Amino acid sequence: MIFIPESAINWPELTKQVAAFGEKFRGRYDDDLLDDALVYVKEGELGLALDVICGQICDFGVQITELEYFEAKRLLDILDVEYRDLDLEYMNKLIVK
Repeated sequence: MIFIPESAINWPELTKQVAAFGEKFRGRYDDDLLDDALVYVKEGELGLALDVICGQICDFGVQITELEYFEAKRLLDILDVEYRDLDLEYMNKLIVK
């Protein structure tokens, strides 16, 4: 896990990164559900948004690239999302080899 003091986080940039991460999955599972998750980004609930997006990836068995996996890991660690290890364990199995 990466420890970054909250005061050192560039929140506007992180907001963009979480939104961009979610947008990568547009058309890869239900866009309406993705839109629902991205509403949390607009409301400043980045950890919740990322948790929902990663949960949906797992629930729908969306295949991901290794880069997408490591991006999810980085963002989950920065935001200290609860249960991230379970999501990452399952997401690791979804990586396209």
